Amino acid sequence: MISSFKNRKLKTQTVSFIGIVTALLYSSSGFAESGLFFNVLASGLNLNIRTTIPGHTYPAAGIKLNTSGYTLADANPGCAMSPNGYCLFQVSDTVPASINISGPSGLVQFTLCLNGNGPLSCQNYSMTVVGNGCGRFLTGFTGLWSTSTVGANNPLSSGMGFIDYLPQGIAATLYLGRSNAFRSFTSSGGSGTFGGSYTTLSSPPTNFQSYGSMAYFGGSIWVITSGKVIKYDIATNTWSTPVTGLTTHNDSQTTVDDKGNLWSWQDSTHLLQYNIGTGTTTSHLLNTAIGISEPRITFDSCTGLLYLADYNHTGFFSWDPSTGTLTTLSSLPSSLRIQDGFCGDRSGHIFAATDGSNVYQYTIATGTWTALPAGGLIGNSNSACGIGSDGFLYASDPDVTPTVYRIQLK
Repeated sequence: MISSFKNRKLKTQTVSFIGIVTALLYSSSGFAESGLFFNVLASGLNLNIRTTIPGHTYPAAGIKLNTSGYTLADANPGCAMSPNGYCLFQVSDTVPASINISGPSGLVQFTLCLNGNGPLSCQNYSMTVVGNGCGRFLTGFTGLWSTSTVGANNPLSSGMGFIDYLPQGIAATLYLGRSNAFRSFTSSGGSGTFGGSYTTLSSPPTNFQSYGSMAYFGGSIWVITSGKVIKYDIATNTWSTPVTGLTTHNDSQTTVDDKGNLWSWQDSTHLLQYNIGTGTTTSHLLNTAIGISEPRITFDSCTGLLYLADYNHTGFFSWDPSTGTLTTLSSLPSSLRIQDGFCGDRSGHIFAATDGSNVYQYTIATGTWTALPAGGLIGNSNSACGIGSDGFLYASDPDVTPTVYRIQLK
């Protein structure tokens, strides 16, 4: 057992994956680096771990993080902490373990161990991971908007939604859904215009919220909709329904924080929190009615705060999950109102489509709104936006035009 490691003299093997792992782990073909005992594939801050030994299940393999600034995330349902610092999990060559960690983009070192049997039981890994988003973009947007070619136009209609944010390294550029239609989009080149292709994916077990959004965490897409939490596994193109029977607001967005908590709305004065690791839900009272019509929500990694608004209203707020503090922020200039397109880059910037005007960027550090350049999306009642894995802000409103707009973030 792992718990006996401190009393045994076991050899460890150091496996240096620096450099090549960065090139391979984030390729669209899904290659992973192999060690003596484990194969590890990283996606964002999720480690997908398999053993190389065929036909044998290890009920108490373990992982320990060795780099300061990185911790095991709250959302690790198959991993239990041991007194010696290892988190124990079950794994085999056919049934992988999924381990979520928290921390910035960078090099993380960790130790993986089998059950302590044999003369060589552990391996040390050094792996570049894509972290929680803070620092990915320093000043927000740069350059001008580009528009989609005909083949890259939005295939969905009014009421659709984009994924809120995708970390770099994900094979698809963007995910979008409406009702029971679910698509991924992979972009291609272009200057002034850009191309790409859509792939039809498995339909969700419950229809998406109208004017909603999706959240990425741990290799899966998550949505709170119609009283349920639904989960899409990217690797297998399959859906599941982890929980039902929730009280949820219609036409609301879903976001996720860096610890693996999904957030959405229950009603105009309550936020709903769902912890992916424990499967538990919590209701949080805001004391102010915000989400009256089509409530908006996104998360920022640099501040650790949620940002809240409502469709066709001027109010804009932050909420601190650790203290329950609701703060009123600066409204858009000229009494402009926030529309359905509402998303964040997790690096200190919130983006909002506005009524009859261009998309605006809110810089959290200065508390100011800035209009993005002309030539992009003009806000309307069915807009959507999201940050793609390629580092562009994408925006669309199929009620006005099937054109998709994007602008480079920096």
